[in-house]
Amino acid sequence: LVGIGEETVFRGIVLNSLARTMSLPWAVVVSSVFFGLMHSTNVLLQPVGDTVSQVIVTSLIGLFLGWTYVLSGGNLVLVVVIHWLWDFSLIASDESLTAQAGLSGLATVAVLVLAMVGTAVGFHRLAGKGWES
Repeated sequence: LVGIGEETVFRGIVLNSLARTMSLPWAVVVSSVFFGLMHSTNVLLQPVGDTVSQVIVTSLIGLFLGWTYVLSGGNLVLVVVIHWLWDFSLIASDESLTAQAGLSGLATVAVLVLAMVGTAVGFHRLAGKGWES
């Protein structure tokens, strides 16, 4: 659910609003920086160095998501799915969580692939397309 809210705010609202007042490339960059800075609140839960790294990485991911949004013609569902897959991959690759769940590396990859396929099929069906298309 976090990805839905973040993408609605940062791509759907912030990027579109900025694009009305500045060039599209700058709107993507600025909205991506805002997206990264939003994650700076994690300094309350983790070391400062980890938070700085997270802000940089999420800003770069924001660039990717911003350009994906623009190049897809403003497809918010697409960037929400990509964001969800990114978040899921972070959780699935967390060794402490996968160990608690009793999953090996191969099982984790299998779960990740199944989740991706299931998500793709679900969104394909929600878009009203059958298996034929």
